[in-house]
Amino acid sequence: MNAPSLHQIAFSIEEALYRRLEARASAMNMPTSKYARLLFDAAYAARIGQEKEIPASDRDLDETVKLVFACAGHGSNTMTARALGISESLVERIKEGWQTALKGGLPPKAAAPSSPRLAKGSEYPAEEVETIRRLWARGEKISAIAAELGKPAHSIQIWASRHRDVCPRRLQAKS
Repeated sequence: MNAPSLHQIAFSIEEALYRRLEARASAMNMPTSKYARLLFDAAYAARIGQEKEIPASDRDLDETVKLVFACAGHGSNTMTARALGISESLVERIKEGWQTALKGGLPPKAAAPSSPRLAKGSEYPAEEVETIRRLWARGEKISAIAAELGKPAHSIQIWASRHRDVCPRRLQAKS
């Protein structure tokens, strides 16, 4: 697999902001540039959410930032699992796979997890699945469904895309 080509973006920030970024990065034992990149990734993800009519509230943005840092290996498995709407054991297997891939290898087929992905609908309790089904059929936006369930919109979007039996694809409105 070819590595993606990377491009640099240069911009300036005030000294005080740089010092705060530097202090936070140092506390996480990472270079300031890497910390800034993770923040950029989180902000970009939030912006894309707005463009897809999944606006990020302050809580959603906080969750997105946590998720980006968790996916970069700077968060607990519990927090990552909650943000993604998956089990902690799956988070552990994903992280193990990333570590293996980073070391330049892939696990042999025999080492693949023996348990299949969770059965459709089992990630959320039955009453939540029924709420999602009802609101989706009514044409509610993902942000409204997420608000009803008290979950991040991106978790509902991921769940809906994996459970087309509950959330069939919607036709895009013509402009």
